[in-house]
Amino acid sequence: MIAVLVAISVSVIGTALILLFLRKMMNIRTSPKEEIQGIDLVEHGETAYDHAQ
Repeated sequence: MIAVLVAISVSVIGTALILLFLRKMMNIRTSPKEEIQGIDLVEHGETAYDHAQ
């Protein structure tokens, strides 16, 4: 049981450190405008599911 808790703790702390590092180095979120347009259109210039709108 203790090993499971240690593994979960290490995973959570490691993930948090990676996200903090990425947040400092680069923008890991899209802008609200890009979210509304759709990330497929912004990143690749095409939409994946055109019928969903």
